Amino acid sequence: MTIKMTDRYFKYGGHKYFHVSADEVNLGTYGKKKVPFGKVGYLDVSGRIRPDHLADEPLNINTVEIDWDHLTSTDIGATGGLTYQGVGVNVSHTFNLQRARSAQLKLVSISISENPLERVVKHEANYVRRQMDDEGNDARVVSKIWVAMEAQLADDLSVGTMTGANVSYAGASLRLNIGTNIRNRSVVRLAPGSTFAYRLSRIRRWNNSRTEVEDLALDYAD
Repeated sequence: MTIKMTDRYFKYGGHKYFHVSADEVNLGTYGKKKVPFGKVGYLDVSGRIRPDHLADEPLNINTVEIDWDHLTSTDIGATGGLTYQGVGVNVSHTFNLQRARSAQLKLVSISISENPLERVVKHEANYVRRQMDDEGNDARVVSKIWVAMEAQLADDLSVGTMTGANVSYAGASLRLNIGTNIRNRSVVRLAPGSTFAYRLSRIRRWNNSRTEVEDLALDYAD
């Protein structure tokens, strides 16, 4: 699988994920996509879908190993307040390349499928739909994020679908309960600053009166 990392995007599996302003977004963050001349775009954040609108939606999980030794600080770009997740309850550390190497960090993707997200925007989050209508063709919502985790923690995270009691939202944070053994259970709190890269979704089709979203499409930094 092709993996490439620059200060503007993270490429995996043939797609480029947005890296610029990643520390400002989480699942369900929405706003306006901006593309400066000659550069990769980013999301100019307007707000976030309320946690109660996302609480019952399943999340898709995948993990990827990164060879950090072949990357430079220039490749990764400014990390600012970016954090990575450690083993334990609500344990996070400041991210930098040296720590990525020493902790053998892995990247974990967490996403909401198109149909559940479309249902939320269409039937529940009226305020988001109105805001996206105001933004026009540049309106976007974050449907997938990549976060950095210590290898031990990422390995305990089951690849596939996570639902129910293992997923919760607290304010601007996403919380994941990882591990089946109570003694070794970790609670991961993905607060602002946790996201390494992200994918967007755009509205592909409205109804004639632009009061309902009929279809969403994925939007990458390609």
